[in-house]
Amino acid sequence: MVGEGDREPRAHVDELSIAHQVTVAATQPFDAPEGVRVERFERGGALLEHLHRAASTHDVVIFYGFEHEICAAGMRIVPERAALVPLVRDPLALGERSSQALFHLPRVFGFTSAAEEELVRARFRNGHIPGELLSEDGALERLLVLASQ
Repeated sequence: MVGEGDREPRAHVDELSIAHQVTVAATQPFDAPEGVRVERFERGGALLEHLHRAASTHDVVIFYGFEHEICAAGMRIVPERAALVPLVRDPLALGERSSQALFHLPRVFGFTSAAEEELVRARFRNGHIPGELLSEDGALERLLVLASQ
């Protein structure tokens, strides 16, 4: 999991770590539950180098926050196992900082709300990429299955 400073990554780590081996790669401190490995990188470039080296050891890589350059660069390294939870907080940011290509890279999306999904789908016309509404029961497990197919 690669993410920066939102509550969703922590909640998802908590849930996934019950049945899966989870590693968190971050450039900021991350308070993970016991048993979850956290790999902290001082800079984004080091994290991307790690993805290059260790990509084949991860079944799925979940990226959080489309506005973080690390997500765009990381998804280009592991598109075949990338899941994106875009965390769209400001719809205007979709037009300012994102590219059409970014929202066509992941194997699967995880959306925090139906409104977020509608916004992303309408803006980028990427309905061919599966997505899960993460507030639904079992959505994280389904996201993992879709990303690893």
